[in-house]
Amino acid sequence: MGYLQRLAVATHSQGQGLGTLLVLDALTWLQRRGAQTALVNTPPDNERALALYQRCGFRVEPDRLAVLHRDLS
Repeated sequence: MGYLQRLAVATHSQGQGLGTLLVLDALTWLQRRGAQTALVNTPPDNERALALYQRCGFRVEPDRLAVLHRDLS
């Protein structure tokens, strides 16, 4: 199993297909190393990211991601 994390494209470069290239490259890298499943998470209100991942073949899991936080101050 592999994970995509911290994937981002600079605002001024969005909409040019760079995110798709990054995701596909990451999936190729994972496959070459024997991963059979890939996971990624993004905030549920990040519609652009959700659309990107779905275009790349990801499906939304039925379970919601639990997000926790802790103040460090």
